[in-house]
Amino acid sequence: MKKITILFIFLFSSKLSFAQSLFSNKTLKKHKIELEIFNEINLDKSFGFGEGLVSSKFSKEFKKNDLIVKNDKPRYFVSISYGWSFKNKIDLVVESFKGLIIDKENNDKIVASFLSDRAKETDNVIKIVINNLLKLIREKSINRENKFIDINDHFKKMELNLWDYSRPDSHAPINITGDHFHDKGGLMISYRYIFKNMSGNLNGNSEVNIEDIYRNYNSISESNKVESHKVGFMYGISTKINLMTSIGFTLKTMNLLSKKNQSFQTKSSGINDINLTALYNLVDKSRNKTHLNIGISFPIGSINVNDQYSSFSITKLPYNMQIGSGTWNTYLGFTTFFQYEKISFGLQPSYKIHIGKNSYDYSFGNILDVNYWAAVKISNWISLSLSLQNKFSDKIRGRDLELTSNIVPESNAYNYGFYVFNSSIGTNIIPPYGKLKNIRIGIEYFLPLLQNYNGIQMGVDNNFVIGLQFSPGSNKHH
Repeated sequence: MKKITILFIFLFSSKLSFAQSLFSNKTLKKHKIELEIFNEINLDKSFGFGEGLVSSKFSKEFKKNDLIVKNDKPRYFVSISYGWSFKNKIDLVVESFKGLIIDKENNDKIVASFLSDRAKETDNVIKIVINNLLKLIREKSINRENKFIDINDHFKKMELNLWDYSRPDSHAPINITGDHFHDKGGLMISYRYIFKNMSGNLNGNSEVNIEDIYRNYNSISESNKVESHKVGFMYGISTKINLMTSIGFTLKTMNLLSKKNQSFQTKSSGINDINLTALYNLVDKSRNKTHLNIGISFPIGSINVNDQYSSFSITKLPYNMQIGSGTWNTYLGFTTFFQYEKISFGLQPSYKIHIGKNSYDYSFGNILDVNYWAAVKISNWISLSLSLQNKFSDKIRGRDLELTSNIVPESNAYNYGFYVFNSSIGTNIIPPYGKLKNIRIGIEYFLPLLQNYNGIQMGVDNNFVIGLQFSPGSNKHH
């Protein structure tokens, strides 16, 4: 009877031990926890930790397990890196972490490593990691094959492959909109000032003689200045869908010269068409994010602006001086964005389609706009970018019968449509302190590399964009 009792106890304890082991393995698998011990660790010695959210939690948990924690010359140093993101109204969510235990008295040898790729329940996951780590140390479950590890090589690989929204280059150059994605509940408010300066007259890519223009038109345009102020809002409906809208105010000034050598100026200003864009998430990986851009614009801007031409009666301004399009328009495109340790680059093609004709029986040409860029992270608060842009525009369809086509080249519907190839240099800045802290500042300056126009049109000299982006509350830097 005594032997049977002993056998029963043995079997029961074996089953209990097996069940606990199975439970532990499932727990480790659930949180994608990996642990390895490469050499013996003396738990009676001291442990030191670096700074950071996860490091401080590990330090507290070590103390709870009666381990010695001190900053001054510890025997072992625990180095931890972690990936994180902003979500909803929580300041910070730890997505994953990775750590090394380094023996400071043994030539900085790595004696253990641990990681979790599902660490959103941070406190609970840390407890699980430490409990299992201490168990392996006490049982001396050492992986002898990986006993010697080059610490420099290990630190190079230690950075987790997670998208860092806090980097200045985690947004595209400021001219490009709809380039990034926000988590559910994420909000961003932006402002952009856009300046474009045009002068001279080109036909195709060749300069046109003034006398040749006067044979068909009463006046020529010498320069045109366009200034726009745009306010945008972006909101994360879910992890799959973001909504973005913008509204702007534009001021246009055109300087002209008549056949009689009289200089005069025309101006127009007003609210632009309102845009509403949906972003749909397709790829959300550690190094690449790709989403669709699908939008529509509402015909709010005026297409009936008049001004005083010098020797003429009140006359309707030409197509390029109108503020709106007068048509409902759709935008179709996508954005793909890559981020690596020091660089990022992306591509965004979009196609703007003018639906039907407006109330004056014309519509602007459809536009294909292809932007691609690369940026270098100079520091945690500044990046530099180089961007290229291919832009194709069709001719105007139809014509406005209220416009007299021989007043200036811009009043003739034939003189529209183009291909331009632009380059730009830019910077994104996140001031580390001061009143502008947590506001992303973008500056971009454009120079045309190639211009080819249908008919007679003014060429672009240069343009630049200055913008501010702010995500209030827990979404700062996003």
